[in-house]
Amino acid sequence: MQNEFLYPAVAIMQDRTATYQAHLVDAPLKCFIGAFYEPAPMCSSLTVEEILTTYSCNCNDSWSNGVQGNFLGSDHYYYVVFTPQKDFVTNTTDMGITLQAFFTCKSIIQGANLC
Repeated sequence: MQNEFLYPAVAIMQDRTATYQAHLVDAPLKCFIGAFYEPAPMCSSLTVEEILTTYSCNCNDSWSNGVQGNFLGSDHYYYVVFTPQKDFVTNTTDMGITLQAFFTCKSIIQGANLC
């Protein structure tokens, strides 16, 4: 059996110590290949052939489990990671992928609330 290493395709980060940044929140983290269509089947439940012929599939299960800490050994950074499955494919060059993460607005610079 060949070892496989998974690398994040997208990491969204937040510096906890920066007072000018919004804060990542756990939910909802969303992902769709093709159209943003909530009832779409999970991409992970489809074969490659089915993914190539579907209008949309839901890849929400490719996100890490909520906001993580200790990025690169630092307590200052929180992050979420999107790691696609190995058969994450499309048959056209213009197919879109939608990734959705949310932040809270907590930004105070020199006493001015910017939210």
